[in-house]
Amino acid sequence: MISHHWTSIIAAVLGSVPFLVVPVLTLLALRGWAKRWGQELPRWRGALGLTSIVVTLLGWLILLLLPLADRIGLKTNSFSPDWVPPIAFLVLAGTCLAFALRGASRIEAIVAGLLMVAAWLTSVVS
Repeated sequence: MISHHWTSIIAAVLGSVPFLVVPVLTLLALRGWAKRWGQELPRWRGALGLTSIVVTLLGWLILLLLPLADRIGLKTNSFSPDWVPPIAFLVLAGTCLAFALRGASRIEAIVAGLLMVAAWLTSVVS
């Protein structure tokens, strides 16, 4: 049986994975999108793909900045815990838009989006 100490260490490591992996995957997806923008993707698919990448990155920034603002003592009165499910839903919608992309950028954007949805939904519990 795993002790409580090890469980908390594992939870901390797994909780930090989205903070490290999401920006890398998002930037890789953005690079792949930029390569395919004018060549392979129709304009509407390129726009949906870029929207997916931007929504995922914004969700990551919000999730990153809220705890940092709390630690340095900034008032975050404008943010309510009631906002977490709609933001998670928005990130999920952005993840669905990633299906408009092609190739590796599609996979990168979808994985980054799913990690963000998981991070937002688990932030409700903690």
